[in-house]
Amino acid sequence: MPSQLSRAAQKPAAAPVSENSPIENRLTPASPVVVPTTVSGFDWADAMIGAAVTAGLFLLGAAGVLGLHRRRGLAHL
Repeated sequence: MPSQLSRAAQKPAAAPVSENSPIENRLTPASPVVVPTTVSGFDWADAMIGAAVTAGLFLLGAAGVLGLHRRRGLAHL
């Protein structure tokens, strides 16, 4: 048991690091890693999203026109 106490006593205690601490004790943050990507110029996923939104708006407008046509009994638009 005394040997365990002596080992614990030999370990240096962790000292808090502040702005006034020597620079050797401070940790420097790691620089961010920049990964270059290749751009083909056209994003098909964005094109599909745009087409879906356009089709949805068209269908919503068509449903509104048909709803008004049936509700008011309009003969011709």
